[in-house]
Order: sequence, then structure tokens, then C-alpha cells
Amino acid sequence: MGGIVSQSVSHLFPGASYQRAVTCLHILDAVFGTFCRAPTGKRRTIHKEADLDAFLRQEANGRLQLGSARMRTALLHCLFHSVEEIRLKAFSLLTSEASHFLESGGVVHEELWSLARRHLSSPRPQDGAIGALLVQLSLVCLKQVSDAEMTSRLLEVCDQAVTNFVALQRDIASSSADCPIHGWLLTLTTCLSDVEGILKAVERHSSLTGVDYVGTILNEALSLSQSVLQYVLRIMVPRDQHNVAEEMATQPLHRVAPSFEDTERAFLALVENSQRARRTTFTEEERQLAIERITSCCWLGIKNGCLLLEQVPRISLGANGVSYPLDYSSLKGIMDTFVSVMTACRHRGAIESCAESLRRFCQLVSSCDDASTAEMPSAVLSEALKHWSEKKSRSSLTRRSAGLPLLVKALIEGDRKDAQSSLRRAVLSVTRLFPARPGHLTPDNNLDVPAAEKLHLLCALAGSSPLGEAMRVHHNAVFEACLEGLDSSVWVVKNAAYQLYGTVAPRMLGQKRTREEFAGHDTLTPMKVFTQFPCVMAALSGFGERPRGDSEQLFFILDFLSRLRPASHDQNDRTVLFDMDKCDIYTSSTREKLEPFVAVVRTQLKSRSWKLRLLAARCLASLCPLPQDEVLSALSALANSSKTTSYNELQARLRAANVLLRANPNCIPAVVDCFADDAVLSWWVLASRNCFVQMELLDTLSLLYPDPNHAWKSDLCEALLKKLEGFAAGGTSAPGHSTPGHKLLRKRQAAWLLSAATHHRPPDRTTVVTSLMRVAKAESHVMEALLEFLGDACRTDSMFSVGVWQQLATELVAYAKSGAHHRTHLADTVELLESLLQKQDVPNPTLVRECLSVSQHYALGQSAGGTTVRALSLALWSRCLKLSLENPAFGTPATLGESVHTWLSSLAAALEGRPKAETTADIVWFQVARSVRTTGHAAFDWASRCDPPDHVVLQSVFDITLQLLQDGDPRIRSEAAAAFTYEARTLQPRPVQPNLAVRDLFKRMVQVCRGQLEVVRFLMDKLHACDSSTHLEVERQLGTPNFSTSGLFEQDESEVFFEPMVTLFLFRDHLKVSSLLFIPLLLKTTALIRIRGLVRGTQVATDDSKICHGTELEALFSEEESKLLGELKETCAILEAFLSQSGEQELQLYGKPKLHYVLTALLCRVDVTAHVLKDRFEAEGTAGTLQVQRRRLMQLWTPPAL
Repeated sequence: MGGIVSQSVSHLFPGASYQRAVTCLHILDAVFGTFCRAPTGKRRTIHKEADLDAFLRQEANGRLQLGSARMRTALLHCLFHSVEEIRLKAFSLLTSEASHFLESGGVVHEELWSLARRHLSSPRPQDGAIGALLVQLSLVCLKQVSDAEMTSRLLEVCDQAVTNFVALQRDIASSSADCPIHGWLLTLTTCLSDVEGILKAVERHSSLTGVDYVGTILNEALSLSQSVLQYVLRIMVPRDQHNVAEEMATQPLHRVAPSFEDTERAFLALVENSQRARRTTFTEEERQLAIERITSCCWLGIKNGCLLLEQVPRISLGANGVSYPLDYSSLKGIMDTFVSVMTACRHRGAIESCAESLRRFCQLVSSCDDASTAEMPSAVLSEALKHWSEKKSRSSLTRRSAGLPLLVKALIEGDRKDAQSSLRRAVLSVTRLFPARPGHLTPDNNLDVPAAEKLHLLCALAGSSPLGEAMRVHHNAVFEACLEGLDSSVWVVKNAAYQLYGTVAPRMLGQKRTREEFAGHDTLTPMKVFTQFPCVMAALSGFGERPRGDSEQLFFILDFLSRLRPASHDQNDRTVLFDMDKCDIYTSSTREKLEPFVAVVRTQLKSRSWKLRLLAARCLASLCPLPQDEVLSALSALANSSKTTSYNELQARLRAANVLLRANPNCIPAVVDCFADDAVLSWWVLASRNCFVQMELLDTLSLLYPDPNHAWKSDLCEALLKKLEGFAAGGTSAPGHSTPGHKLLRKRQAAWLLSAATHHRPPDRTTVVTSLMRVAKAESHVMEALLEFLGDACRTDSMFSVGVWQQLATELVAYAKSGAHHRTHLADTVELLESLLQKQDVPNPTLVRECLSVSQHYALGQSAGGTTVRALSLALWSRCLKLSLENPAFGTPATLGESVHTWLSSLAAALEGRPKAETTADIVWFQVARSVRTTGHAAFDWASRCDPPDHVVLQSVFDITLQLLQDGDPRIRSEAAAAFTYEARTLQPRPVQPNLAVRDLFKRMVQVCRGQLEVVRFLMDKLHACDSSTHLEVERQLGTPNFSTSGLFEQDESEVFFEPMVTLFLFRDHLKVSSLLFIPLLLKTTALIRIRGLVRGTQVATDDSKICHGTELEALFSEEESKLLGELKETCAILEAFLSQSGEQELQLYGKPKLHYVLTALLCRVDVTAHVLKDRFEAEGTAGTLQVQRRRLMQLWTPPAL
């Protein structure tokens, strides 16, 4: 247990990744939760009493050092983490009464308060959240001192928040950068949320002094939150619209939300006012940064202001023992403020945060004993519905205000008294108020569209999780309104209906239980849908027997019905009856009930709309109770077709038949027995001029006759293959090139032939593939089908001989070189070639050289192949290079070294381009990782065998692999981890951990390059953490952050898997090992030369070389020593000046992780230099000035104990 606790504390260093930090915190939480006593004295463990007592006695003796200063510092580091979960977990451990971290009181309190003020002066939201947590922790520390000091500090927080608000009103452009208000609002909310710890202490002090400090603080918080929200809403409106805004401010529901364009115009005016007040001029970049800060300050002010506005009544109305009564007028004022924000703001994040605060406020209010107070949410809802029913015009809801639907949803969700009644009243009122099909409507950007309002409100209610069960009874009315909106000619109404359909349809159908394309939702059948949702039945019946091609309503009805469970599953259901008022079907037979609707769907099979026909075909499969009869009917229509037959209907019926056959494979034998007219099928496949019918028929043949060994089907395959060859030979002038769908048909024909060829004898299969390869050079769609087939065949490894694979690979290389290809096909070709080169006996010298040429051509960006092609070409290049390195016959020794260097340069360039192309970075980095896994080990061994070793290659492979192992994507890490690990290179199934792979990489580097001065110099360069001197970077990190040169939401450090801090220690440790590999040997060799003096010439030359290396090594570190002495002196001076000026005791809590990283790098450089020059120090008889300065640094700062 002691080792586990020690390791967990050591790994909570500044800059620790999320995975590392959350694991260590959970371990510490488990230790405290299991082995520490609860505050009540009860045991928090399931262990035996004697075992627990023995453990506690050991802990009391300091065995585990729970509650130590080292552990406290580690947990304090976590308060500055970028992830909120880490911060809150560390805060919970620090404030736990089972631990004694905060017993020291005032010293910790002053440090935390100073840190908090520093973070709260930052405009970044993450810094504000950290500062709020630090203030709360400082107040908890003061609980160990006195209630008076805690009260005084909380009053100081209120005063500072008011001061910042005054500065905000005076000049928001300046205050948003130097003293933003949103951090202090969050601080007040965070502190007031600790009722038992902070407010109870303030209340105790109030009872002793007779002054109502609790009421003063809460009154200040309530007044401040309302004032901030009202001011922010006002400044977002341009000055020329202030009169209108002030008139509407008296009635929250009448407010007008400004557009983003108006808000930006208002902010620009504020920036110009600030320029005039300060008598300065902003550049364009400074102006945009000021607008960005003002925007962030306003949105965060709304969010945190709403949190504070909700926290005050929570304290008043909660059963927490704090006396702070709020009357009805105060609560109504809070409600009006919430409503004002919801109606006068359109920023989605701020509105959602306000809606959540409003929902919790309504829950508090509706739970009150006072009837008038409990009815407040319901009254506001009634007022809102009444207002919307009487209004004439207002800003367009769909363009300028996103808060109205969320307002209604929050009022209903927060009504604990009778939420179902409020929901029913809202749905019925909304559906009754606004007509979905307005008789006359003139589009106007400044007017509301009532139907759009209705649909948006219904969408918000239908998407609510808390109201999900209560909304089920209203799904029919909501879906009916959705269908009416889909039939509207106004775009805003139709767009709102689209959103409503996407929200309500999945909730009506239920969750889909399978990802299979042809399997629908298993929860509903057609009979149940028509019974539960009569609006669907009525809408479908209204279309009659006339095909429609332009009805959005019909499209969505068919889409809805196509997702149902097939009606054939209801054949034994004889109990479902229809409502007599809704339909004239009274029989108990499912088929008779569904026949009118099936007739309507069959009519749509003749539609001219392609998408409508496909949906009708899927619906027919869902509604048809007898799939076998429907399939036979479609085939009979095919056999009895004439010149007057509609090809559209024929294609759609075949599509429905295919869907039915896939969903009901048990009826296939009966269909084959009933329909055996092979001549009809062959004629349609070979002679029909309708491409779409042929495509569907090929699918039907594959389903009905999976075995191609029928005599007629074999003949059909040969005839179809000859037809494809003749078509390709005829060029673009051949008949059929202008036929619609001919390209898709060629792909489908090729895929069908290849599928049939898999069951043929191997010579026939080879003939089909080689023939299609010739056709594919002229037909890109045939090539697409062929590449898909060959990719699957390559993975199975059992279809073709080595000679056939080599022939296909040669033709693929020629296809890639030709340039007459599609970009997608080129990517598949390159990927297939890389797979073929992995097959045993397939690679030969000619093929490898040709593939190497092609891969270099595309990987170096010499053709417009696209990012995917270039990334896959890197993998092909790596495969060719590995074969050349392992087998000299495959490569050219004269150009092999140049090829390796060019390959590594391409990998490095691909990694450097990631920030510029985030959308395509994943595939590039993944292929680079695959390349390193394929060839990294071979290139490393080749470079180490060179005479002298090629250090450029060694260092490049090391750098690239280490960078990939630090990536956040686990796929990239796993590929890179397999590069230098024995188990992975021998294809062991056990995955390789990246942290072990990193250590293996360092060991490999040191073992291969032992005794090489270049390796020592390379590793030493890696310890230089910054371009400039260390003291300059330390001074920059300790100073006030400059936000004018960086983005407002820019992160301080990237969340990598393997942190730079850990890498520093790996560099340090392996650098010591590397230097030790030849320093003792150097000393022995030098002694032998001096004593004996008689050595062979070659040995003397070798020893002279070692002496030369040793001299260069000593000179290298002597120069490093002089640099370090200057950096250490200036760095320690800066740290001492900072600590004396700020009056702080611990430097550990200051600065971002970058500060500790820079200091750790400096310390590692000192350790390595002292280690190498240890003998010289001993010979001189001095401890060295370097060690003195190191001890001086350690007195000011404690490094992480990794």
C-alpha cells in the first residue's frame, strides 16, 4: 500500500495527462475511503476490526504518510488541471475531513487567495473556474482559523465582484481583458453552494456580532447577478435600438433578441468608445481581439450570472437551516430576469445554461408550501401562451431567438406540482393556436411565422428526456403537426418540420436494434402504427391512387413506414381493430386491413421521383403481409412486360422484391419452384436497354440462385463477360454510353460476375478476373468493383496462385502510372499493392522497384492524388523499402541510403503538417505510424550496421517514433509501439503498452549507438526545453499572461498520452547510461597508453580515436557546465525576487506546467553534466560550483519525484 500511494503521489506532477491524473486520484480516493475513519467515527471499510486497527496504527506511525505535505502539494497541482473532473476530484480529497491537509490554516489560505486573484484576472473561462475553486478552498482553510476571517474574506469577494462590475460599466473593452466579471460571479456561486461549510460559519459569526452578514452577502449576490444580466442584455443591442429595447424591458416576454450582426455592431461601438476614452488607436487584430473578449465576457457573464441567480433562492428555499426569506415579489423578479434572458439572447450555450438554471429554479418554487408561489411556473407558462396567441408581429423566431422553445420546456420540466397537466395544456394550446397551412403569407424577415413557432416549440418538448414518458400520449398530435408543416410552401416552416421529424420519429418508432440496412425498427409493426397514430393512416389514405413526385409530406410518411417491422410478422395477429371514425376497415384479417394502404404505396412505385420510388419499395416490404406473393407478382410483371410497361414501376417492384427476399429468406425455395422461366431472366440481363431494371434483376438473381453452377447461369456469365469486353472495346461511341445509369450498371455487372466466379473452378475464376482487369482500364466503375473484390480476395489468401497475383500486381502498377484513373480508385490501388507485397513469394525485384517508384511519386506530392493517396503511398513506400533493406536483390545499393533519407524526410514533413490540416491529419498520422511499424526497425538496424553508423537515420527514426508514441490517438500509439518491441514484431496477439515501448525505444537507441559521441550530443540537445535561455522562459511564465498574442480559448498544453515531463527523465537516465558506455573504457585505454607505450599501430589509432572522442566529450560538457552556471544563477535570482516580492512560501503552486517543465529540464541538464564530469570534480578535490547552484535551486523549487 505504501508503494501504491507513493507512486500515485509522484505521478500527480504539473502537466500530467488526464489518464494518469484520474487514475492516481481514484487510487488515493480508494485508500482514504477504505482505511480512514469517517467524521462520525464509523468505519468506512469492510475489513475486520483487528486488521483495520493494526493498519491505522501503522499509518499513525507514518508508514503511508497520508496527509503529508508532499501529497497535499500534489493534490494542489491537480486544481490547475485543464479537465474539470480532475479539479473537482482533487478538491474533494483536499477538503475531506478524513484527511488533514488544511490544518495549517492561514499560510495556505494566503497562498491560495493570491493564486485565485491571479487566475480570476484572466479572461479565459478555464482560469476563472480554477480561481473560483481556489477561493472556495481558501475559505475552507479559514474554517480552521476563525469564522470572522472567513466572513471578512467572503465580503471581500462580494466587494471585488462589485468593483469589477463598476469597471465593466465604465469600459468593458478594458475590463474584459484585465478584470472580467464572469470569474467572480462563478466564485460567488461556488462559495455560496457550500452551505454547510461556509455559510454556516458566516451565520455563526452573525449570531455572535448581531450583524446579518448572511443577508448582506446574499442580497449583494442577488442584486449583482440581476444587474449584470440586465446590463449585458442591454449592451448587446445597438444604440439606435435602445428605445425599443427599453420599452420592451418592462415585459420580459415582449423582448426582442438582437441578431448576431446587431450584437457585433454594438460591440464594435463599445470598442470605438474605449479607443476614444484612452486616446489610442487599435489595429485590426487588436480590434478583433477586443471584440472577442467582450463577446466572451458577455456570454460567460450570462451563464455565470444565471447560476448565481439560481443559487440565492436555492439557499432561501432549501431546508438547510440558513435564514434568508424571499417574498413573492423577489421570486417573481428572479423569474422575470430568467425570462428576459431567454427571450432577449440567442447565443445557444448561454440560453441552454440559463434554461437549466430556470428549470432548477422552477423546481424549487413549485415545491413551496405557499400556493401562489408554487403556481408561478404555471402562471408564467399561461402568460407566455396567451402572449403568443395575441401578438401581431415580432422578430422572427427561427432567425433571431433560440430561447422561446427552451423557455417553455424549462417551465414545464420544472413544474413538480403537475408537469403532465402543464405539458398537456401547452401541447393543446400550441397546436390549436397557429395554423400550419396559412392561407396567405408574405415572407418577411421581420415577421414571425406562427407555424414555425409551433413546430419549434413542439420540437423542444418532444426532445425532452424528463418529459419523454409524458409526451408519448401526445406523439400523434405532434406528428400530425409535423406532417402539416412538411406540406407548407414556406421554407422556415418546412425547415422547422424537418427538425421536428428528426426528433419525434425515432421516439415514436423506438430504438433500432440492428445496424443491418434492410432490417427496420423491431418495436412497431404497421398495424400498431395505424392504431396508435391515426394521423399516419389518415395522411397516407389522403394521397389516393395517384402517383406523386413532389410531395415532401408523402416522402416523410414513406420514410417513417419503411422503418417498421415487416407486416408478415403480424399474419397471426387477429385482434387489432381500427377506429371506426378513422377508417372504413372492419375485417379482422391483417391483409384486408392493409390492402388499401398497400395500394397507395404501389401507386407510388410509378412515380418519376427516384427517391420516392425507393422509399415506396421499402414501404411495400414493410406493409406487405405475404412476401412470397409480392415477389412472384414482381417476377410475373417482368415476364409479361410489354412496350407500354412502366420501367419505373418495374424497377421499384423488383427493389421491393429484393428487400422482401433479404428479410424473408425462408420463402426463396418456394419462389424458385414457382418461377423457373430462365429465358426471361437471361433476356432481361443481356438484352434490356433499361439499366436500372438490370441492376435490380442482378440482385434478384444473386438472392434466388446463389449457386452459379446451373448450366443456364454459367452461360449467362460467359455472355455477360463478352458483352462487357465488347462494350469496353467500343469506347465512348459504343451503344449504351448515353443510357442513364450505364456506369452504375457496369459496376453492378462486374460485381455480380466476380461474386459468381468465386464458386467456379480456379481457371474460370482467373479468366474472369483477368478479363475484367482489361475492361477496367477503360471503365472506372468496373475497376471500382474489381478493386473491392481483389481486396477481399487478398485478405482470404486462397483464390489465386502466386503467378496470377504477380500478374495482377503488375497491371495495377501500370494502372497507377497511367494517370487515367479516379482519385478514389488510385487510393484503393495503392492500398491493394501494399497488401500484395506482404504475401509470401509475390514480391520480386521488378515489382518492388516499380512499386517504389509509384509510391515515391505520389508520397512526395508530385501528382494531384489527394491526402489519402499520399498517406497510403507512405505505407507502400515503407513496404518496398523494408523489402529492399532485408533483401539486397530487391534494391539498388547505390541509391538505398538516399531512399531511406528521403523516406524519413517525408515522414517528418507529414507529422509537421498536422496543425495546418486537422481534418485530414488522422489518416496521415496513422499511415506514418504504420510506416514506422513496417520499416522503422529495419531502417534502424541498417543504419547501425553502416560504417560509420548513419546517425541521421538513427536520430530521425527515434524522433518520429517518440512523437507518435506521445499522440493522443490510441490507434497511432499502438502502431508505433509495435516498431521496436520483440513481441509485436513476431505478431504476438498481446498488445504492446506505449509506456513500455518508449523505454524499449530508448534502450535500443543506447544499445545500438554505444560509445558514439553523436548520440550523447543528440540526447543532450533534447534536454533543452526552450529555444531561449531558461531564465528568460521562467521570467515569462511567472509574469502576467499576455493575451494579445494568443487566442482566448487556446490551451496551455496539449493533452498527450506520454507527457514531456516524463520524457525528460527518460532522456536524462539514458543519457547517463550512454555516457557511461565509453568513459570507463576511455580511462583504461589512456592509462595503458601512458604506462606501456608499446602498442600495435592499429591499436594506437583506435585508442587515439577514443582519446579524441573523450576529449570532445569533456569539452562538450565543460561548455555545457559554463552555460548552466549562468542559467542557474539568473534563474535562481528571478525565483528569489518573485518569492520575496509576492511574499509566498511555495513556488510549487505557481505558473503553468510549462514553468515546471522548463525547470525540470534545467535540473536534468545539471544532473547529466555533473555525472559526466564527476571524475574531474573528484580529481580537482572540489564539489563544484555547479552543485552549489543546484542546491540553491532545490531550496526554491521541488522537482517532481518521478
